[in-house]
Amino acid sequence: MKSILNVFLVIILLSLCAACAKTPPPTPVAPPVVQQTDPVDDAIAFYNRGNYDEARAILVDEMRNNSQDPRVYYYLGNIYMIYKDCKSALPMYEQAVYLDPGYYEAKRKLDESKKICAPKKKPTKKSPPPKKPVVKKKFDGGAKALDPADF
Repeated sequence: MKSILNVFLVIILLSLCAACAKTPPPTPVAPPVVQQTDPVDDAIAFYNRGNYDEARAILVDEMRNNSQDPRVYYYLGNIYMIYKDCKSALPMYEQAVYLDPGYYEAKRKLDESKKICAPKKKPTKKSPPPKKPVVKKKFDGGAKALDPADF
């Protein structure tokens, strides 16, 4: 009886293996699609998080690649103004406005930075008003003073 059970068990195991062998191979799964992100959008995200150095590095790289995106120059201008570098900020805002004359924020920042970055005039010392000549009421001459009634 044991041998019958062993034979029966072997037949069942062989039938299971045969069923496994008949299943089709799994279909290959396509790799996930990785969306290309815009480097300028990445730089703006860094800027918004306060990571100005990382944003500046990306934006400068885009500028060197002759980017025609006015946002590159606008955000570079903003970063330079944060670092109080007026000399570098003004041309960035000007380029942003040149590339997109309707870019209101760039125009506003350009005007604002011109006011901030304008050379400050040193206060001049006011010179005292000219002295009025002192009129003497008394005659010091050797002759007699003429009285208007004598005429």
